[in-house]
Amino acid sequence: MAGDRPNKKAPDEHYYYGLKKGLRRFNVDIAKRVWFDLWHHHIDWEGFGDLSWRHKRRHLSILLRTLTKARLELQSSGMPYQLFATVHTNESASNAVYVHTPNPNGTQFPCDLSGQPLEAMPALLAGRVDPTQYQVLASHHAEDTTYVIQLRA
Repeated sequence: MAGDRPNKKAPDEHYYYGLKKGLRRFNVDIAKRVWFDLWHHHIDWEGFGDLSWRHKRRHLSILLRTLTKARLELQSSGMPYQLFATVHTNESASNAVYVHTPNPNGTQFPCDLSGQPLEAMPALLAGRVDPTQYQVLASHHAEDTTYVIQLRA
């Protein structure tokens, strides 16, 4: 992990304060949108979560809180929606929260999410994802695993 970005300086507490501030301001903004076509919000654009487990866990915490905040907002909308997050074990910059609805672009709704359902949470997500609220799918690739965290039906 740390060897992937040797010139990247690790984020400091000011950086994490900014992430938490962004979380407080985050909203899906359903009042301004009629539909979503796989709209998504990244937490870790710089990929700092790949530097160490500590940074990965801190970014994952913000991502999961963003997912919860989006769920609470969408529940009150009355619109049909699909909500999920992706977590990549070795590519933190790709982690995101997604919102998808029926849309005029013709993108399938609900979209098919790939991966095998997990019976037990991996260490990365254990104790962080509520299995009564969310189902986790896993897709294994060459040197990476992608987890999809989706609302249970």
